[in-house]
Amino acid sequence: MPRLSILSDKEQLEFDYPPTLNAESKAICFAIDDTLDTQIKKLRGETNKVGFLLQYAYFKASRRFFLIKRFRQEDIEYACKLLDIRASKVKLQKYKDRTPDKHREKILTLFNCKSYLNQKSWLEKEIILKVERVVEPRALFLEVLHQMHNHHIEIPTYHALSELITDHYISYEETLLNKIEIGLTEHQKNILQSLIINSENKYDNKLLSYKTIYQALKPKAIQANIKIFEQISEIIESLWPLINSLSLTPQCCEYYATWVKKARMWQLRRFTDECKLYLRLIAFLQHQYYSREDIFVDIFLRSVRSTKNSALHQIKNKEQLTRGERRSAILNLTKRLDKRRYQSEI
Repeated sequence: MPRLSILSDKEQLEFDYPPTLNAESKAICFAIDDTLDTQIKKLRGETNKVGFLLQYAYFKASRRFFLIKRFRQEDIEYACKLLDIRASKVKLQKYKDRTPDKHREKILTLFNCKSYLNQKSWLEKEIILKVERVVEPRALFLEVLHQMHNHHIEIPTYHALSELITDHYISYEETLLNKIEIGLTEHQKNILQSLIINSENKYDNKLLSYKTIYQALKPKAIQANIKIFEQISEIIESLWPLINSLSLTPQCCEYYATWVKKARMWQLRRFTDECKLYLRLIAFLQHQYYSREDIFVDIFLRSVRSTKNSALHQIKNKEQLTRGERRSAILNLTKRLDKRRYQSEI
């Protein structure tokens, strides 16, 4: 599996180059307080002082360090002006070897941040948990960045981070595929294959029918849902030992299920890696099973609500009818009393 293309080419370049700072941001990031001023004054040579300030400002802006050759010329000139150093005296091509690394260590200390390399093992554990929970590379990438920022950890290059994420995606999926290869019986394979088998009638296909969940409260729609749910339940029951072994999270099931929903039947039939196909079908069935359970609860609640509203409407109509009858009876009684009063007066 090649490295995942998490960001676009343009986004990758933006990620690995120093940020473009406007006047306000530049003033904030290059601001020299007493602590920074003391640190810079300890350094020897104009190049080291400017190099240190540039690394400090870029780290303050992005929580990252960058290749020296990618430092922006306008920022170099800005740093020289702040330090009252002539730009011609600064030779950043000589700012190399251990010096920039030592400066980075000092900058991490100034910002109370941790080195990426020192925190890599912890980060890997977090990525493993997220790979199992959120099987969507870009979302995982952004989530990892957010977590590193919150834990005050230096953010590495795009290549380092994407490679780490890719490795664990590969490892996780390989673990699942190995379990399927070892645990799936011929009978279970036949059941899964029956979902995508060719049919003369393109609409007479199990998987196609499973992709549709009817939301209506009409008896016919509910009966159709129940029939499909019973079929899926039967398949799930036959796959249960393997499903337990895979322990797919709901998010993982949803990810693969979405792929199956979007895929055409001919794409599924031409899948070269059978274990990968079976993994996606199992996840799809699990997702359908739990989704349909939720739908049944929703239909039940809506039915109760509808019945309640109907009953209240009938009670209201009956009350209005009774009220009308009472008014009519009172009116008739009043007329009779008036008539008697009139007769007695005569």
